[in-house]
Amino acid sequence: MNTTRIHREVRPYIIGHGICVLIASGLFFWFTTPSYYPIAWFFTQVSLLLFTLYFFRYRDAALPEELSSTSLISPADGRVVALEPTLHGDLDAIRLSIYLHGTDTHLIRIPCSGKVVMLTYHPGKHLVAFNPKSSLLNERLEVGIEHDNGKTVTLTLVAGFLARRIKPYIQVGQKVRAGEELGYILLGSRVDMSISNSFQPKVELNQKVFSSESILGDWN
Repeated sequence: MNTTRIHREVRPYIIGHGICVLIASGLFFWFTTPSYYPIAWFFTQVSLLLFTLYFFRYRDAALPEELSSTSLISPADGRVVALEPTLHGDLDAIRLSIYLHGTDTHLIRIPCSGKVVMLTYHPGKHLVAFNPKSSLLNERLEVGIEHDNGKTVTLTLVAGFLARRIKPYIQVGQKVRAGEELGYILLGSRVDMSISNSFQPKVELNQKVFSSESILGDWN
């Protein structure tokens, strides 16, 4: 059953939130302030706490029944913002990009079973994630996964305007399965995928896709 939970990455934010609340409560107790100050502070903190819990929500992986050994599933919740021919190195490929809104879940999952063959971090800028130049200029993490059919899909996790953290959960040489956790990126961000041109997409531009649930297409 696909259930919604709170991801473990929330822990440092909850601890920081609790420390701020304790400090503020002590100041309100120590100094005489109008009664509406602590009331306003309380409602503000409750709102921030609820948003934090909402942002770090995530669902268990729910692989579709029609998933085949040649299928590629969506690694993220979001909207398809690019679907076009491109070059990956000297090879023809398809570029498929998914933009994650600030309200989307930001846990990234493995799109296909195989082996991690590349994991490269690139420091960079923090342009808004829907800017096409963000794929080349922003802080990003490149992940190469060699599919069980011998073909490789490259995912680039791109930080956004507010995002300052990309945390991978995998390492080079690791065997992975479709739907497993790949990593976490915060706030507005995107995932770019380079796939060999023998790939047949089943999604369209501006289509909403869901992590581990949506099939992006199949290799011939």
